[in-house]
Amino acid sequence: MLEAPIATSAGPNEPVCGSTAILAATAPVGAETGQWTITEGSGNFADATLANTSVIGLSPGENTFKWTVSNAGCSLFDEVTINSSQINISMELPPTLCQEQFFDLSITPSGGQLTYNGTTAAITQNPLQILGEGLLPGLLDFTYMVTDGNGCTSTLTNSLQVVDQCPCSCADAFQTIEDLPSNIANEQDLLDYFAITGSEVNNKCIRVNSNLQINSSVTFRFCSLIFMPGVEVKNNGFLEIGRSHLMGCDRLWRGISNSGKMIIALSKIRDAQYAVTMNRGTTGRYTRLRQVIFSRNFVGLTNSGLGDHLYSVTSNIFDGGPLLPDFSGQDLPSNPAGGLTGILLVNGFYLAINTNIFKNLYNGIIVDAAKLDSKLNKFENIQHSITNPLYSGNNYWLSTTNSAAINILPYSSADIRGFGTTDANQIDLGETDESRNEMKLYNMLGQNVLSLTFVGNKTQIDLQAAGIASGLYFVEITNRTTNLHVKEKLVYEK
Repeated sequence: MLEAPIATSAGPNEPVCGSTAILAATAPVGAETGQWTITEGSGNFADATLANTSVIGLSPGENTFKWTVSNAGCSLFDEVTINSSQINISMELPPTLCQEQFFDLSITPSGGQLTYNGTTAAITQNPLQILGEGLLPGLLDFTYMVTDGNGCTSTLTNSLQVVDQCPCSCADAFQTIEDLPSNIANEQDLLDYFAITGSEVNNKCIRVNSNLQINSSVTFRFCSLIFMPGVEVKNNGFLEIGRSHLMGCDRLWRGISNSGKMIIALSKIRDAQYAVTMNRGTTGRYTRLRQVIFSRNFVGLTNSGLGDHLYSVTSNIFDGGPLLPDFSGQDLPSNPAGGLTGILLVNGFYLAINTNIFKNLYNGIIVDAAKLDSKLNKFENIQHSITNPLYSGNNYWLSTTNSAAINILPYSSADIRGFGTTDANQIDLGETDESRNEMKLYNMLGQNVLSLTFVGNKTQIDLQAAGIASGLYFVEITNRTTNLHVKEKLVYEK
């Protein structure tokens, strides 16, 4: 006499990490047979007749399976729910990354840890901008690990190739170059070519093959502009550049010549002969530069004449680096002599700058028959911090070859003021006229810890500062003739 199955169990409901599970039903007894079927979700059974079979291909979330035991025409069944926690990581990398490029790395899901270039950090910003600067050429792995609320962990590793040079490439490694035809001569031609309504060009990588004249208004945001050798941008209208990269291709480009209104912010300009030139122009013209990185330019910022050109030059970086060959095929002009220059002022131009950084240059600032007001600027690895060719033969314009120094430069009038660097035990001061300036050094409590007045006919005094403690100080330089003064902040380190 055959007996019906007495009881059965499909096993406990449980969570699993991933898309595979081992089922744990009650095994059939004697002549009983078992069979797994899918009630909800998905799965592929290794053997649907085994009580402890494995199942793969689970759907994320709940998967319900029925275990049926049969005997003598009778059957009993039970169901089990397997909650599958699956973490699908998405992380896209460009195939190559130049040391001068960047890309935005978007990772899903968020909340995990990213390891690359020997460091591991939690992802608190998504997308995360990855810079090629500082990365060594070769294969670079990016490994992302994330753990969900069920304690399940998933890891994904992708790789890209870092290369040291990417000539004529977009700054964003994900972008592709769009060639601008050589007959594009002005901003309206450019806007029409890209079928842009309005005046804003966004998120493009453009190779500019001929001179570009701005007559009305155009804005570039999140763009890469690659200029062919000798190409110049002439602005007589309104030019705005934000979060963009401007660079040369094989040889230097000429630069931007501004005779109108121009704002450049949070951008990088490199590989130009004269990156930005301030000219005479229309009434109300101005140049505003904020958080711009000038890199590998023969001259970062210069002017071509007098006039009432308004300007704001704040919190920029003027950096050196290897120059591309000049577009002319000849040696670069002899002025400025010696090498790369951050700012070149000529012809009586007046410029006030503050909180800028000058580094890795031959000349930080050249003031040639012009006027400079320098406040809170920093000079690093500069051959000559501030120089004036008219007086350099008499050492009236003090500069230094010591990259670890603080150079304080008081001058005979309010026209030109500033300081650079000197060594740990000595503060050097120089002036262009006798007995006109006095200097005071204040600590953070406002206490005057050092005073000096130029007397007699000395144009340079070496002051031993070994008794001054390391720390943050304010330098105040007062001109006794004009009753004008300037304050600079410096860190004095021994």
